[in-house]
Amino acid sequence: MSTYFVTYTLKDSTDYTKLSKRLKKYPNWAKLFARAWIINTSHSSKKVRDELVEAIEGNAKLSIFSLTAKYSKCFLM
Repeated sequence: MSTYFVTYTLKDSTDYTKLSKRLKKYPNWAKLFARAWIINTSHSSKKVRDELVEAIEGNAKLSIFSLTAKYSKCFLM
């Protein structure tokens, strides 16, 4: 299984429902912010891209980044 960070902006629409429903079909997912998700799937990043593009109507920007187990965190006060 691979973990991906997915972010997007729809240029011709403000209706993100179809794309959100598609993202929720992945085995494990988390919505971090309005248009930022983490998904876990056995699919390649290209396959994820192709699946998500099908849920987008009109112009959009879509980015998919593969994540590793290493991470850093920071708390700002």
